[in-house]
Amino acid sequence: MATLRKRKGKWTVSIRKKSIRPVYQTFDLKSDARSFISKVESDIQQRKYKDVSEAANTTFKVVLHRYIREKIENKKDKRRERSKLNVILRHLIVKYNLSELKTSDFAKYRDDRVKDGVTNSTINRELSAMRVAIQTSIDEWDCWIPENPVKSLVKLPENPARERRLEAGEYEKLMEACKRSSKFSSTSNPSNPHQLSTSLNLQSNYSKYVLLLDDTHHCCNV
Repeated sequence: MATLRKRKGKWTVSIRKKSIRPVYQTFDLKSDARSFISKVESDIQQRKYKDVSEAANTTFKVVLHRYIREKIENKKDKRRERSKLNVILRHLIVKYNLSELKTSDFAKYRDDRVKDGVTNSTINRELSAMRVAIQTSIDEWDCWIPENPVKSLVKLPENPARERRLEAGEYEKLMEACKRSSKFSSTSNPSNPHQLSTSLNLQSNYSKYVLLLDDTHHCCNV
């Protein structure tokens, strides 16, 4: 049975059926409230109804905190993952309930991060982390919504790895830096270019070396 009441200028819908948990929803327009009632009752009769009440009462902030508590511990680099999610938690997007989130909200998050000067690859990793957290809430925590709002189209193009040959004197500087680094001095012999090449992902090409860097200026595998 569905009831419709006006309270404080808004229309509140209450739907009670034996086969489902009570459904509550609030609307600004009476026509939207009536449409919601018709849709829910039709879906219930056709056994297509999915309960969104949990998602409607769960903020994105709550989801991210739960994801940090329950899922981050199983990841290899949990410190980096936690740091990434803590950055997201400082954005206004976390104030929305899951059922309210739209793809446009994540597009705005992306644009805000671009304005902050964050690299495309970092922004894409943050978007991926949000998508995984939301999917986890759908699959495991009963926060059902029709679809995950973090779409691939929201992501930014990333710069490919750059290839640059070492200039005169740079190879010597790299070797000198390795001598000062405990990481390499304890495991590698700086005078051996083959060991140095393995440690720094330097690629031998005749008598020169190629250092591959991603857009964050870190060495990348070749």
